[in-house]
Amino acid sequence: MIWALALLVTVALLLAMLRALTGNIAAGMGLHAGWVTVMLAVLRLTEVDGEAPLGALLSQHDAFVGWLTLGWTGVAAVPLLLWY
Repeated sequence: MIWALALLVTVALLLAMLRALTGNIAAGMGLHAGWVTVMLAVLRLTEVDGEAPLGALLSQHDAFVGWLTLGWTGVAAVPLLLWY
């Protein structure tokens, strides 16, 4: 479950940097709300295939948080931080 810790630290750093760059928490709140909305929509609209080639990148706990989400969070952080 090291991926869960790595993801939480990455998200915390991203939200903290966003707070530091904008000077308020509104952008971080919006980003977090959007992230949770997308997560819930994906979980409701898709089926998880653990036997798929990239199935190991998803968690066995909730089938969303995992190495794949950690990678996408890192990729999404670059343009977001460049914007601000």
